[in-house]
Amino acid sequence: MRWFAAVSLLALVGCLKPDHIEMKPEQLTFNRRGDQVWVRAIFKDSRGKVYTRQAQTWSSSNDAVAKVDNAQKPGNVTAVGPGHATISVKGDGLDAELPVDVITVEKLKVSPIPITLTTDSERVVPDVQALDVNGRPIKGRTPHMKCADEKICNSDGQGIWPAGDPGKTTVTISVEDQTVTVPVIVTKGKGT
Repeated sequence: MRWFAAVSLLALVGCLKPDHIEMKPEQLTFNRRGDQVWVRAIFKDSRGKVYTRQAQTWSSSNDAVAKVDNAQKPGNVTAVGPGHATISVKGDGLDAELPVDVITVEKLKVSPIPITLTTDSERVVPDVQALDVNGRPIKGRTPHMKCADEKICNSDGQGIWPAGDPGKTTVTISVEDQTVTVPVIVTKGKGT
């Protein structure tokens, strides 16, 4: 009788299979094209046992938004362009999905244009708005600025000020992969 119980228990253990897939992370949000995250598909049963050698097939609902590698680095998700996609994994008769949002800066809105300073002006921080694909402002994106002629203006990356010489130049303002060039005019101040 003990022999039968042991064989039955071994048969039961041998038949255990995963009954769901957990994705880690559970969702993705990308801010830049080309950013990548490796997603793990964890096959588990109802008792929490992890099955590590399950064959997996990965796919994306929209390759123009996010691609997923199914060959070299299975589960490696790459942001391609703005929008929403769903990454899917299938294996052992199971499937799971992962929502992916790609929110990229598509345009910059800068004011004032042109930026006017006097040789005795203080540091000026232009208003720079990063806009998404629908023209809506995106919060938390930091602009970087660089003056073309550092004899006319200087920048600490986020603001500009006169360098001493009056004249005309430009400042290049960039947020992630979007760039705009704005004219800068520096005239003589009252104190010079």
